[in-house]
Amino acid sequence: MDLLITKGKANVEAIDTFYRTALMLAASVGTIDAVEILMTKGKANIGTCDECGRTALIEAARGGHTDVVDLLITKGNACVEAGDDDGRTALMHAVCEGQTDVIDALITKYGADVEATDISFWTALFHAVHMVQTDAMELLITKGKANIKAIDTQGRTALMWAAHWDQKDTANILISKGNDNVEAKSNDGLTALMVAAQNGSPNVAELLITKFNANVEATDRHGMTALMHAAGCGHAAVMEILVTTGRANVEAKDKDGQTALIQAARRRRANAVDILISKYNANIDATDRDGKTALMHAAVISESSIVDLLITKHKANTNATDHSSKTALILAAQRGQTNVVDLLITKSNANIEATDKDGKTALMLAARYDRTN
Repeated sequence: MDLLITKGKANVEAIDTFYRTALMLAASVGTIDAVEILMTKGKANIGTCDECGRTALIEAARGGHTDVVDLLITKGNACVEAGDDDGRTALMHAVCEGQTDVIDALITKYGADVEATDISFWTALFHAVHMVQTDAMELLITKGKANIKAIDTQGRTALMWAAHWDQKDTANILISKGNDNVEAKSNDGLTALMVAAQNGSPNVAELLITKFNANVEATDRHGMTALMHAAGCGHAAVMEILVTTGRANVEAKDKDGQTALIQAARRRRANAVDILISKYNANIDATDRDGKTALMHAAVISESSIVDLLITKHKANTNATDHSSKTALILAAQRGQTNVVDLLITKSNANIEATDKDGKTALMLAARYDRTN
């Protein structure tokens, strides 16, 4: 290297196909002597970036090369807060790779900004949670005094992301050490428990309820509870925890008057529908603000398996009417849902001659909307 630079006048700033210079390559593998030669004799540009916007310092941090990090900062005046194309700093990269020695040095010796954010408004703490780097997370909280309540572009905290990925230990650390607000809400009004319910995270759901007394009946901006989210996404294990451990109200309604059962039906979650009725005694004929039951919703979207389940196993009232006096059969016929119409005629006591508020039967509406089948 010495000869190539001093006598051969090699171009220190030459780049490979990934726009990486010799300095970046040396920093990435931790060859400190090579880094020093390139800096002192080659006068290498410390701030040059590769195709991803990563500097030599970021590469050294990713690789866990604390001595190279020290050299680049102390002798090369490398910018500690420089971010790549995604806005991720050396600290964030070190966190993602679990390089605790580098993390410690960047925080304690070089004052790295623990609250710096990338383009998604994720701080280093978010990245620690994402990559399940608990040691890095502990360092960020204890030595960096990381803000546990920081939020990203969705208004989500690190705890909510731990709930998303069902990281029980991570969630426990965030709440216990950071005194995180379990009831904090995202932009959509979701609490950590609701996020756990949406994503099928039973371990975090149980932790939040049993250890931290999370509010099972909290609602999002649509008035939906954690149970509604779990049912709508078909997460039976979380439903079990919410109802048996959290004593969630099975008959609670959102702003549209929809219960967990209706949510499950309209989102095609047959298993959740069955569990809610068989195990938790959900009211099969509960209605929303339009007077529609779970059966009607299933009929409208032609979810035959749920219609069959509701009328044959659970004996749903097939002649119930909504606020327009339409039965499930009328709704199905109007939309041309042939399979549902067949089920309602052959497997239930649906009244074929029932009329809506305008006096129209299922046949009339089928004719009106050209549902020839």
